[in-house]
Amino acid sequence: MLTFHIAPWVLPILGSALMLGIYDISKKQAVKDNSVLPVLFWATTIGSIFFLLLTLIRGDFVSCFMQYETAFFPVLLKSVIVGSSWICIYYAMRELPISIGAPIGATSPLWVFIGGFFLYQEVPILWQGIAMFLIFAGYYLFSVLGKLEGFSLKNLKGIPLILLGTIITACSALYDKYLLGVMRVPP
Repeated sequence: MLTFHIAPWVLPILGSALMLGIYDISKKQAVKDNSVLPVLFWATTIGSIFFLLLTLIRGDFVSCFMQYETAFFPVLLKSVIVGSSWICIYYAMRELPISIGAPIGATSPLWVFIGGFFLYQEVPILWQGIAMFLIFAGYYLFSVLGKLEGFSLKNLKGIPLILLGTIITACSALYDKYLLGVMRVPP
């Protein structure tokens, strides 16, 4: 009898992928017939309300506002970076089919990997290197298959925005490492 063993990290990854897919579909649906900026405003407002409620419940509300004074402007810059990324991605999602926008947006970890290598001299272990190779190979095959079908990303209006939003998202993650690691801003 064959036994099948699932590594403990597989189910959380599948759950995360499912939730990210639902999130992308929800974004696409939200901006389909609506203006992007009001959608972002309400999404941010509702998210902020939940965050404030959770900090009140946990008793951390006051400590959120009692952070280092030197962290105010770096965290404000982080907010501008994230907001810029969201604006680009939401406008792109309105213009692009989700089957194009979501995979391009999902390349952000790849750009974080490249940035981490150059900015922080982080060298991947063997398995991370293999995974990055597979990601590169997958995107290469994606482009080859698109060309065979006569499909060109150059003709789609939202492509520059999704690419810009993806790069800004990667910059945001790299800036997180700076804020948390170098500046020691409390999470």
